Amino acid sequence: MLRLVRSLKFPYSEGLFETFPLRNGRMERFALHWRRLKASCRALRYPLLADPNDIERAILEISRSEGAENKAVRLIYSKKEIPIFLLQLLPLPKPFTNVELIHLKTKIHPLAGHKISDRHHYEALYEKATAEKAFDAILVSDDDEVLETTRTNIFVISKGTLCTPAADGRILPGIIRNEVIRIAGELGIPCMEKKMPLHDMASADEIFITNSLRGVVPVVEIRGIWMQSSAPMLTPKIAELLSKID
Repeated sequence: MLRLVRSLKFPYSEGLFETFPLRNGRMERFALHWRRLKASCRALRYPLLADPNDIERAILEISRSEGAENKAVRLIYSKKEIPIFLLQLLPLPKPFTNVELIHLKTKIHPLAGHKISDRHHYEALYEKATAEKAFDAILVSDDDEVLETTRTNIFVISKGTLCTPAADGRILPGIIRNEVIRIAGELGIPCMEKKMPLHDMASADEIFITNSLRGVVPVVEIRGIWMQSSAPMLTPKIAELLSKID
């Protein structure tokens, strides 16, 4: 198996990473994260000679030895030298119930469909958003199509239909994004993965963002584009169902 090394520093270099919660000594959706990591390794021709069961056991052993049974786990596949796994155990983020976003135009990263560890492109955009006192920035293409934020996928509910940008290589196919699409089907909510012009956001009834650490987070405003006018109805239902799925 590949070596697992405890690390304090995130390597902004060639490689991939996955981040997920460790709660009460159990890693949430590890199998789904490993599947995505494996698919990216295959697409990028990275060698992945590791057994996920060995990696999972090693992470749990380290977390137990450190008394860290409620943490955010960041598993980094580093290709900087000899391929190894780096492990970071970080505090779980504080829960957010409502967030405010801005929108920024960006060039589409050629590896946007993979969770790459060379994140300079995304971190620069995130810093612009936080400098403007926003939670994050919606990334918008040159032709004004909504893509994702620097850290989350985005969903819009309009007239009872759930819409999200298509996973066409220009966004990261998030683990929670896929779970939300599946949950929408179970609730009988029509769901569309499609191109989303920025101006379409203005007519949204509800907007929320998703990632593995935060789950479903309602959006209250996209500056200059949209503001929540009434209490969301479907977002809380989706969030509640998601919280019950391991």
